[in-house]
Amino acid sequence: MRIISIVLISLLLTLLVVTDARSHPLNNQGVQYLRTDMRNSISKEDWTGVIEASQILEYYSKTIKPKNLYFVGLAYSHENQPAMAASFFSNFLSISKPTTKNHQSASLQLEQLKSQLPEYCLASSRACTRAATSDFLRNKDKGDLNMAFLLYQLSCDSRNAQACFGLGFMYENGFVVEKNVTLAVSFYTGACDKKYAKACKQLGEMYQFGKLITADLEKAIHYYQLECKYKKAGGCEKLKQLGVSYSHKARPISRRPPIYPMQAARKGTEGSCKMTFDVSNKGRVRNIRATCTDKVFLRNAKASLRKWKYAPKVVDGVAVASTVRTTKIDFKLN
Repeated sequence: MRIISIVLISLLLTLLVVTDARSHPLNNQGVQYLRTDMRNSISKEDWTGVIEASQILEYYSKTIKPKNLYFVGLAYSHENQPAMAASFFSNFLSISKPTTKNHQSASLQLEQLKSQLPEYCLASSRACTRAATSDFLRNKDKGDLNMAFLLYQLSCDSRNAQACFGLGFMYENGFVVEKNVTLAVSFYTGACDKKYAKACKQLGEMYQFGKLITADLEKAIHYYQLECKYKKAGGCEKLKQLGVSYSHKARPISRRPPIYPMQAARKGTEGSCKMTFDVSNKGRVRNIRATCTDKVFLRNAKASLRKWKYAPKVVDGVAVASTVRTTKIDFKLN
């Protein structure tokens, strides 16, 4: 039965990736099944099962029963995810009465988790930011966003660009804190400087339309150029609409080092491969050709290059394919 549950939940998770929950809402039968699965998982202390069910229910918002928020927090705590655990315990405490069963336990665990969060968010800023975003989306209509703000703050202090963007958004719109455009722009700028394209877009629109700040077309163009540069078509399209010509060559965003062939390592063989390839308008490596000092390196060199990511070539604000780029991949023993 548990295997069937896992398969069904996996299928539902796959569905969520490729569909819009607002366009394809989970029907009552599906909600009931997931609630039953969560209840069974709680009774068995199957914390992985609790998290799986909660992730789908949370995606559709407001479908996790208040009394189960405590158990979801407990599940994340058991799975060593303190930011998510703190988020759910905080939610539970905001709606439960002090006399409610599990209220005291949740309160004690939340205090313990809060002491762990600075170190956790420093070491795992992405996970902390995901928890902040999850908390924000779950509670933005309720106004209970103190935990989201705290998690964004800790992650931004750890130089996570998305978290800094989240803080900017909260200051711009007055969530939890008073509206502060100066701070919003500051956090957006920091996120944009860290190559977070959404922050560049936000700044571009604020300066183009005079949204809460003085309109400045020159600055708007600057931030749209950065958005376009960071491989976001929206910025390129805005530049085109404004009649601004913007072009740049394809350039690498991330490079995956090759795996050293075991056969070559045993023999102590070193070498290199000269690689020739194209880059698609999506930034993907295509049509790889290679000339290696030893054929033993050929397969691994190609496998490595296929995983490289590029910002595509842009001509007049439009991403286009580029051909015949070259690089060298070395294989050296330490």
